[in-house]
Amino acid sequence: MNFFEDIKLEKKFNLITANYYKEMDSCPSRIKLADFILKSFDYSETEELKTDSLFDVSQTFIDKVVCTKSNLLKKLRLLYENKKIDQELINCLIDNNRLSSIVNINYDDSFCDDPKIRKISPFDKTSFTVGKTKLYKPLGDLVTPDVCVITQQDFRKLKVLPFYKSYFDGIRYELKLRKNIIFAFDLEDSDFFEILDFLFGEYPEALNDIYMVAKNSITDNKVLNFIKKYNIEILKYDSLDFLKKLDVDLGLIDDTPEVEEKKEVQISLFDQIQEMPKEEIKKEPEIVEEKVEDLEVQEIIEASENKLCEIKEKIEKIAESIEEFKEVPLVESIEVPVSQEENKEIKENEIEIKKEALEDESKEELSEEVAEKKETKEVEKKIEIKEETPIIEIKEKYIPKELTLNEGFFLETALEQKYLSTGLNTFPICSSNIPENIDFSEIEIVGNAEMKIGENTNSSFMRILSTKDRKTSLLEIKSRELKLRFSVIYDTPGMFKVTSDYLYYEISTNTTHGRAIVVLEMLEALFGGTPMEFSFKNLSGQISLNNPTELVKIKSALNLFRLAKTNGIKIQMNKLENIQDIFYKLNLEILLQDESYSTWCNYEIPGNTVHQEDKLTFRRVFALDKKNIEETIVLKKPVAEKDIQEDKIVGKSKVCTVYLKKIRGEF
Repeated sequence: MNFFEDIKLEKKFNLITANYYKEMDSCPSRIKLADFILKSFDYSETEELKTDSLFDVSQTFIDKVVCTKSNLLKKLRLLYENKKIDQELINCLIDNNRLSSIVNINYDDSFCDDPKIRKISPFDKTSFTVGKTKLYKPLGDLVTPDVCVITQQDFRKLKVLPFYKSYFDGIRYELKLRKNIIFAFDLEDSDFFEILDFLFGEYPEALNDIYMVAKNSITDNKVLNFIKKYNIEILKYDSLDFLKKLDVDLGLIDDTPEVEEKKEVQISLFDQIQEMPKEEIKKEPEIVEEKVEDLEVQEIIEASENKLCEIKEKIEKIAESIEEFKEVPLVESIEVPVSQEENKEIKENEIEIKKEALEDESKEELSEEVAEKKETKEVEKKIEIKEETPIIEIKEKYIPKELTLNEGFFLETALEQKYLSTGLNTFPICSSNIPENIDFSEIEIVGNAEMKIGENTNSSFMRILSTKDRKTSLLEIKSRELKLRFSVIYDTPGMFKVTSDYLYYEISTNTTHGRAIVVLEMLEALFGGTPMEFSFKNLSGQISLNNPTELVKIKSALNLFRLAKTNGIKIQMNKLENIQDIFYKLNLEILLQDESYSTWCNYEIPGNTVHQEDKLTFRRVFALDKKNIEETIVLKKPVAEKDIQEDKIVGKSKVCTVYLKKIRGEF
């Protein structure tokens, strides 16, 4: 049994790809990304670099301070702008529920907008999904640069830190449960095989069957050893041709070419014409139809003439009988005083009258029959014309409009989504995963201690909060500006062990702008892996609270506070407390000096007033600390056909320009 016969028996399978359709969509491979970085920055020592590894190139540039990670990602993001992929072949597999998961080891956003797809990155808090194809993105994407894995050090953290273990165990479970197909990748990309080697794990014999789609022969020893290690079967196909054949063999698409069918029909028609006599070819259907109609009328006339002849013969016989009747003498007769000439004249008149009556009767019958035939023919002709004449519906051509919407829509810019996804929408800045129903009634005071994180120190007060059964305990470190709680195992007096079960922190709204930056820098270091050192009497040690999810949140807040300080804007958290979307509004105030910036947005509006090819502009006004900021979002492209969904228009990741200005008065 070959591969395609075997795969038909599978309910679902997995796809692993590093670069889906790079030839079609022009999205770059990882090697092309590395080459682009080398050409974009002034760096002469390229001979030392392993240019087939984007991890190594990125790490070298950052280590040598050629550029920062944010600059790298900003450059790479340009290569992905407006790159849309024809996903028809993959969508056939998704729509028919044949794919369990897709593992995409690149930074593109393929399939992310598909409602039947659930995107899962290592930084997601949950990977629970039902009834959807899982899209694993181990390296993240360029939409959220803070959690994008691009350097060797970034990838090393994914492999080593226990925080990510459950994520990769989820991928390995998929690989063990179902057959796996590796396709659309670069054989020269050393990163790809390093990532796969880590994903497949330490027990290759536990994996389900693995197939690799490769058009060219494989000669690299490293790749050959990788194939041998995981007992991979090679399928010699181009990636695109392979997907087409897979869809056809599974019965998802029809491979019959429409063009050939049309050609065959045209040839058969031509052959039929060749066989017909030349006289018949020259005849036109309308003329033939008229001639047929004339023939039928002619037949009726001939039949009528025959009938007239019969009537004439009958009249002549009647006349003869009358003559004979005149010659025969009547036995009993009434004598009438009429001469023979008058009698003869009367008889002739009677015969003439009868003859005329018969002729009139026959003509009436003939005319009625002809009229009925003609009427029937006209009715049939009208019916045929009515059946053959197509109904042509003339639609008035729609002229696209430029619409400005002030209300009745949902819109979310990339910057807005960034703050909402990290939970930064109100002051105070806080986070907690501690259930509210846990009662920490047992309290043990530790006392005052110096807390040091990196170069920053802070005086704090420490205590241990426990439940009555002491199964759950929290160490609380509290200063004037920061309250921090995290779970510990505290079963021996004077000793405790930190766990990753629970975490709570809150920055006080009474903290000044400058001190808030210091506190955020301490939390950035703490959640980034820098240990917290403390000393109190006989109790001393180090605490590590590495947490990438909270690190993203703290970095976003810290960046906003630094930008505000640079632009001379003072953030007073106690005056802005509980204002919804405050971080986004503050960022808009900072961006006011630029007047406009380019970004992308998602939107949703009712579809009864907007049509395809209409150009949209959205207008919103925000109130912030006695100031009003008007935001005008202009989409660069008009409404597309794919954006129209039943009774609404839905736009995903639409490129736009945002114009900002300060306005006065009520709105």
